[in-house]
Amino acid sequence: QAIHAFLDDHRDTGYEEIDAADPDLIALEGQLRKQRQYLQVADLIRMKVLFASSTCTDLFGLSPAEIHIGTFFSRTHPDDQARHNLGRSKTLNMAQTLFIRKEGVVVHSSHFRQPDRSGNYIDVLFQAFLFHASHPYDTVYMAMVLTDLSSLQLPKHGYHYYLGNDLSQFRYPDEALMALGHVFSDREFEILQWVAKGLDSDRIAEKLYLSVHTVNTHRRNILKKTGTTSTHELVIELKEMGVL
Repeated sequence: QAIHAFLDDHRDTGYEEIDAADPDLIALEGQLRKQRQYLQVADLIRMKVLFASSTCTDLFGLSPAEIHIGTFFSRTHPDDQARHNLGRSKTLNMAQTLFIRKEGVVVHSSHFRQPDRSGNYIDVLFQAFLFHASHPYDTVYMAMVLTDLSSLQLPKHGYHYYLGNDLSQFRYPDEALMALGHVFSDREFEILQWVAKGLDSDRIAEKLYLSVHTVNTHRRNILKKTGTTSTHELVIELKEMGVL
């Protein structure tokens, strides 16, 4: 992939002195623009953005000079903020672990709503590839790719989530990739959110204007899908994963 080639070619220079006229960079920017993607490379130990592709203007109405380490977190839809915050914390913890070990890679991905250049919220896939490097200095880099999912005709599988070291998951989104994680319908996820707030089935039924029987049916389906025996235990797991 062009992104992996870009990361390999500029690793030794620390991603800070990249010629905008470089033919490989121009080709990469063209691919990102065609696929409605944005690429950012950051130093997670020094908490500094080193490279931001020009496609941030096409997608989000931002210039590369405006991008800092917390830009996209601060722009996340309010209803996705808590989930994004947990995911961000997990990413930073993984970076510290890689820095201590002086080796390894981590891939972390999920999706959150972001305002596009017109100010309308769109569903955006966040894919982070973390890796340790000892040149030109000892640090952990994060290559983050943001993809506009609204432009893709992919079946909806619920809320995608991945955390692991399989580099094949750091790729352009397809149906198989988006099916990773706990697969919930919108209604099932809504019920899990209310369970996370401490509501029982009776109260959830009142909130959603459903029968208690329907709520309990959804809860049984959730347990069957996840192979768990308690929605409360599942909620704890999902919070730890950054899904809730």
